Amino acid sequence: MSLPQYYGENLASPGVRQPSGLLHFDAYGLVQAQLSFAIDSDPLNVADALEYYSGGVDHPDDLGFTLKSYKGTITAQVGNYSIIAVDYMGINRANGYTDAQITGPANTTAQPTETHPNFTKITDDTISENILAGTPDNPRNNAIFALAPPQPNGVPQFTFAGFGVSNSPTAAPNKKAGIRQFLRPMVCVRGQIFFDSANGFRSAAMVQGVGRTLNGTGDLFTLITPNDAIGALSPEICLLTNAVPEPIGKPDNYCAIKVTYDIMIGGQIGWDTDIYGKMEDPIF
Repeated sequence: MSLPQYYGENLASPGVRQPSGLLHFDAYGLVQAQLSFAIDSDPLNVADALEYYSGGVDHPDDLGFTLKSYKGTITAQVGNYSIIAVDYMGINRANGYTDAQITGPANTTAQPTETHPNFTKITDDTISENILAGTPDNPRNNAIFALAPPQPNGVPQFTFAGFGVSNSPTAAPNKKAGIRQFLRPMVCVRGQIFFDSANGFRSAAMVQGVGRTLNGTGDLFTLITPNDAIGALSPEICLLTNAVPEPIGKPDNYCAIKVTYDIMIGGQIGWDTDIYGKMEDPIF
């Protein structure tokens, strides 16, 4: 049985490139390609092809950036030859990493009443012009402040014990009675970004930065983009809470590292710098 002319005659690994191919790209800079090669179905030749293409070889065409092989499929054909379809991946950005692709669900989470912006004084009059609980010397809304055990420095300390019921049988019920938490608006940004092999160290920087706020605007504008999606932000209210790296390709010659991450926005109060420090170095 004769082979079609384009299959070629020398089917030893790495094979003969076939006319068809596929190039898939997105708006974030990630490019994936597929090429097919005809190879001899001799087991030793197939084994050589497997080793060759799984090692992270460059795409044969110069597209202005590097595409490396990372997986493929081999389909046996009639006539003692096979077609190997090789998948490549690369990043079409001069800086070596894709634009971040994000989602930013805004929801609410239960927080202690003491953390409300207007607990002691008005700091956000867009919520209300009324103080929520006040101070031990001037409680509002039947707020209860319990005296804490004596402190070594002798300064009295108090804890918030909730809101009491109305103090008169004829008064309207206290709507705040028993309330110990409130639903605080919270935005958590989930994103993913790909790094090429020259920028894989940035993945480690993200992993090591979990539990800290972003170092500066360079990290902010790279990991949360576009600004229109979430609104105006500043680095000190952006806490990196999760980073999951996923190397793609042979470990010592990978084509990319994909990092999925979460950033929690601290809101008006922000994050306590005594608890959540800033990243020592920028990621970008």
